[in-house]
Amino acid sequence: MRIGIATIIACWLLGASTASASSDAAWKAFAADVETKCRAAIGKILKSPKIEVDPFGSESYGVAIGRGVVIGGDSRRAIVCIYDKKSKSVEISGELRP
Repeated sequence: MRIGIATIIACWLLGASTASASSDAAWKAFAADVETKCRAAIGKILKSPKIEVDPFGSESYGVAIGRGVVIGGDSRRAIVCIYDKKSKSVEISGELRP
């Protein structure tokens, strides 16, 4: 019976930590980090980009889209930004027509 109780307690503790990791504050902090890092990466290509962040992303990645005018030009473009939830690094796509 001790193994059963230990298992139940372990599952309860894991469930509690998962729930707290998915709190509103944690999701807001996640979205803010995605926006900050994607804005920095996209800002190297687009002037004052408007960034739209998927507030949750996928299981492994955060996703944002930046829209704006290409630096040194007048073409409006969109760029997709992918945020790796494990490494917290970002990669961006090429320029897309919005």
